Amino acid sequence: PYAFLKEVGYGLLFLEPYDPAKTPVLFVYGAAGQARNWRPIFEGIDRSRFQPWFFNYPTGMPLEHSAGALTGCLRQLHERFRFRHLFVVAHSMGGLVARRAIQKNLEAGAGEGLALFVSLSTPWGGHWAAEKGVARAPAVVPSWRDIVPDSAFIRKALDPPLPPEL
Repeated sequence: PYAFLKEVGYGLLFLEPYDPAKTPVLFVYGAAGQARNWRPIFEGIDRSRFQPWFFNYPTGMPLEHSAGALTGCLRQLHERFRFRHLFVVAHSMGGLVARRAIQKNLEAGAGEGLALFVSLSTPWGGHWAAEKGVARAPAVVPSWRDIVPDSAFIRKALDPPLPPEL
């Protein structure tokens, strides 16, 4: 993850310039993923109504770091574009990252525009394989610690609950 961070870093990818007439849909991939994993989804999306955006991040980094980067990205995007609505769609571990980032924005009073959060196959209770990896691997990927069942990160990411309107 550190090589990825040095070479690529955190960031948002756009397929086209921002269009205020379209609702942005931010996609967040899971472990070892990349923006192109969303291709079947974003190729089928109604591009006259929605604009796909992608959060690019090193999935091996501690999830709190990735959530913090996404938090900052969301704030900057809203300050710059003042979008009325933003939909966030996340897969697997990306759901944990996205939920924590949304939560951090809401806690800071910066949740304007956040209208929908959808997560697919997110390990809300952690994952047994991460627990085994942390216990047995000679070198542990930092994000694995955050996905161990009942980890401090998972507890923090799930409390408090998101507002029902989201």
